[in-house]
Amino acid sequence: MLGGGLPLVAAHPRVRQAPLERQRAFRRPPGLVAEGRDMGSVVFPDAELKVFLTASPEARARTSA
Repeated sequence: MLGGGLPLVAAHPRVRQAPLERQRAFRRPPGLVAEGRDMGSVVFPDAELKVFLTASPEARARTSA
């Protein structure tokens, strides 16, 4: 897990833009499974398949422990 300072760094647009090309390079066959807040909306907005999982706060708390 990354440190708590990540949001401060990620607030800078150039920092957020820098890894996009490298991340998008993984889009070639056989494909990939990507997880993260921006994967479906920013990194791979036109992905052929997107799966969104939801859970109650209680279930999320159990898996985070």
